Amino acid sequence: MVQMKYPWILNMADPCHHISNLMKDICKIKHFQGVIKVIHCIVKFFKKSTIANFHLKNEQQRCHIFQGLVSIGKTRFGSTHHAMIQELCSSGLVKIPEVNNKFMPNLALTICFKMDLQQFLSITEPLVKSITYLESTHATPADVYLFWLAIMAHMNNILKSEIEVPNSVAEKIQHLCNNQFSQSINNGPSNIFVTAFFLNPQLLLMVLAHQGYQDANVLKGAKLNPLAVNSVRIARTSSGAH
Repeated sequence: MVQMKYPWILNMADPCHHISNLMKDICKIKHFQGVIKVIHCIVKFFKKSTIANFHLKNEQQRCHIFQGLVSIGKTRFGSTHHAMIQELCSSGLVKIPEVNNKFMPNLALTICFKMDLQQFLSITEPLVKSITYLESTHATPADVYLFWLAIMAHMNNILKSEIEVPNSVAEKIQHLCNNQFSQSINNGPSNIFVTAFFLNPQLLLMVLAHQGYQDANVLKGAKLNPLAVNSVRIARTSSGAH
């Protein structure tokens, strides 16, 4: 109603909200529940244990790491924190109930958890970084489409890489990405994000240069979504389907 009365007001979907929803949907996938449960246990343990938190802070200072552990929603549990906690557990300074064996050296459980953690972080890290940037006061509407392109391209690459995500999980992630991309870009309340992107010569030339294009006419008919799947048409005749 407000936009109808004041047509110069642009209706823009909250980009951080859609990316955050994508993050939440990915975290709900059963394949990642094991590693998320371990991270929850670790964050909860260090939050409640004063002695363990003291040893962790000392290890952070030694490793020159200034960001502490936070909740899984903010996904700050990176490989550096894994290395620090593994050092504390293996030295006997800290013993984390239920999950301590996942941080002991030369154990199969430790190796499996580290691989699962790296897989989870590889998929979710670009989402966290995109939200962090787009929450900045310096972000523009053009940046929204740019970061969505980066997210979709990263997902396309990572799901085909050596992290070995099961096909069913990869298909689920692709579906979730396409769903949130459509809500934010394709079926958004306005075309402000795509319009602003193509009106920014610097961003447009950057993408064209990355793709090896010299002529902007190549964009005619191009897909807005790198993860989009071509539709399949089935023609039915009197003799059956082809």
